[in-house]
Amino acid sequence: MGAVKRSFQLVVVSLIIGLALKALDFNPLKGLDSNWEYSNFQLQFVVAGFCLSPLPGQLLAAEVNGADGENFTTAQEGDLQDEEYEQGSIYAILYAMYRNAPELISNHGVKYQFTFNTWGIAPSPYPVEDPQRHGKAAYRALVTQPPVMEYIKTLPEGYKLQIAEVGCGTGAGANLITREVHPTSEYLAMDMQAAAINTCKRLHATEDNQGLTCQLIPNGVGINGSPIPLKDSSLDIVVISETHIADIKIGDLEKSIFAEIHRVLKPGGYFTWGNAIPTRVWLEAADYLPTAGFAPMAVMPGRSSVRMGVEAMEGIGPETANKIFDPYGFATMGGEETLAFFRHAELKHGRVAMAAFVGYLVPEVYKFPGYLSKHDGIKFEDVPNGLNALTVVPGLGWFQMIMVVGWLEAGPFAASQSGFAGDFGWPYFGRQIQDPAEKASKLNMELQNGRAAMFGIMGLLMQDAVNGEVYIGPFAE
Repeated sequence: MGAVKRSFQLVVVSLIIGLALKALDFNPLKGLDSNWEYSNFQLQFVVAGFCLSPLPGQLLAAEVNGADGENFTTAQEGDLQDEEYEQGSIYAILYAMYRNAPELISNHGVKYQFTFNTWGIAPSPYPVEDPQRHGKAAYRALVTQPPVMEYIKTLPEGYKLQIAEVGCGTGAGANLITREVHPTSEYLAMDMQAAAINTCKRLHATEDNQGLTCQLIPNGVGINGSPIPLKDSSLDIVVISETHIADIKIGDLEKSIFAEIHRVLKPGGYFTWGNAIPTRVWLEAADYLPTAGFAPMAVMPGRSSVRMGVEAMEGIGPETANKIFDPYGFATMGGEETLAFFRHAELKHGRVAMAAFVGYLVPEVYKFPGYLSKHDGIKFEDVPNGLNALTVVPGLGWFQMIMVVGWLEAGPFAASQSGFAGDFGWPYFGRQIQDPAEKASKLNMELQNGRAAMFGIMGLLMQDAVNGEVYIGPFAE
């Protein structure tokens, strides 16, 4: 009975707040203060009052003149125009929600707090059990691109890399970089949202992470707010990841932010900007930045989202005419898991084909000594090469091979050990490849070699089937 009474009181109070919002003409989409951290109680009443006010109906019914001259309403298109809200107010709501969100449990049973509130990229070098692995991959990629790593190699020994981030959010990316990627760096994480910076300080800029500083910038960096609180030419890297700029145009705000970044960067320093969903306007920044004193560094191909898609997969190259080659539409046959299965299957087939090709070559120059089967009196040297061996190997030998393959499929090769398809956690010539860019490059090379081997082994099999033997190289008899 007490719970019903409290619910009734909440509805009554919410109705009163809704009426008050109507009378005061207060719009939470525009009127909240980004310098204030709203409690869970305050957030509930603001949202409830907004829903009970006439504002949602007015927004849905408002007519919009599209850029192509077409008229529509928000209810028809689901498109809320930028003039209908203010960035600071919207993010005040969002970061209050993040701040008050409970601890979550992933589908792998991992407990975590949702702090990587950005899009991510695939594949990720982090294990599949990590619920925020794609966001981590996006941040890691920003500060480990080859030109950046080459720049870092030129710095004197013992030097602390100087990094700043504009629009750090909760500071999860800054925490990753200062703890794992560049652990000796000094990192200034800036945001215009008080709730975000408070979360950054509470979770990340702790006693055991002295390199990270989280700082509130009222109204943000740029003409509407404040300069970056650092001296000229003092930074090696400036990071922007998924920050709400360059949404409509490269306007005065964006230009002032770019000017501030240019001011604080050292000559030869790097501005790395990541956006998983690059819009037309965002891409126009590439044309503007050279006019603001920046020189192009590199463009890392973007992934459209965390979700794995055929366009995000490695393997597009000269052998596919540098485009997606999928004539039978396999990529459309299912979701992410199906597509990942196809890629695993392609890699495994390529590996088997490479082993099979070598299996055709080796018996031409060397055969094991001794018996294949003493019971049947079959020596290894008695086994012919190629397809003719199928009828000579005894049944027990086939059983042993099938059991070994089954064990590999059910055990070591059952699942990938990271976000990279085909990475089963086995050492690569005695070492594990930790660098994500190197790992992606090596796996891509293997993929292409495997494709060539599949064609090669099919050619050998066809020659063997037609001619009864295979001629391999000048060392054959």
